[in-house]
Amino acid sequence: MQNISSLKEGDWIDETYLVVGKTVSIAKNGVMYLSVKLADKTGEIDGKLWDNAEEIAKRFGREDFVRVKGVAANYQGQMQVKMKGLEKVDDARVDLATPRRWSGSSRPPRRPSRTATCGSSCRRS
Repeated sequence: MQNISSLKEGDWIDETYLVVGKTVSIAKNGVMYLSVKLADKTGEIDGKLWDNAEEIAKRFGREDFVRVKGVAANYQGQMQVKMKGLEKVDDARVDLATPRRWSGSSRPPRRPSRTATCGSSCRRS
């Protein structure tokens, strides 16, 4: 178990976190990259992915769980994750009873039922 608050520079990460934000951007050198804000109960951390950023970004959305593989690094005084891999994790595979995952709460976030909010026409981005 690797809580975000306990990560130190150089730590190898292979963990599931909650996505609280994501953007695809272009660096000054013209290379596209994915920036993801990851969370667990202990805090949040930025993650950066440079390889296949646009394609990988299409595979998950905000409030999805993702398994992150990478290295903790200090960038301009802030910890971040240099992600080597990232994949969406099916909600059913995440232990929602374990409170360590949820930023700012001892309870998991509640997602409204898709059918309860907008019927069968609702699609998740």
